[in-house]
Amino acid sequence: MFIATRAVHQLKSSLKADGHQAVFTVRDFGRGTPTEIQRSQINGNHFGVGLSGMRESVTDLGGNFEIQSDGGGTAITVSIPLAAQISDTETSARKNPAA
Repeated sequence: MFIATRAVHQLKSSLKADGHQAVFTVRDFGRGTPTEIQRSQINGNHFGVGLSGMRESVTDLGGNFEIQSDGGGTAITVSIPLAAQISDTETSARKNPAA
């Protein structure tokens, strides 16, 4: 299947982090992704090598990968859990295991 694309004139991205996860969103304001392609993506069928690879990498990190698309554009949101903070005591114990 061949899908013609046109240039996107505006792109919006955001990165937010709290104590537990980082959330990165990229949104364009084009025509969106056709419904039949969205359905194939939901069913796990081929949805582009880049997006499939991104989804796999995010899943391997314990995160979530979502695509939302409509006639006003497409948004890709990636949520990845952040590593737990290590206290100074734990850090010292790791550096000096005999202590």
